Amino acid sequence: MKDEKGEVIQVEYQGARPNNFDIAESIVVKGLFEDKQFIANEILTKCPSKYEGNADQLRKSGT
Repeated sequence: MKDEKGEVIQVEYQGARPNNFDIAESIVVKGLFEDKQFIANEILTKCPSKYEGNADQLRKSGT
């Protein structure tokens, strides 16, 4: 996992890979940090939305 500052740490997660993981803009990882490793118990993804855009783009599309 790489944070906003560019620092990388190892994440261990035993669950299934979240839907849309490969196209996620960012992720939220919940768990514990121990021994220079993050033990995750939950991973949430934030994916791009087809509804996001600036106001001009929305007006042009007629929505």
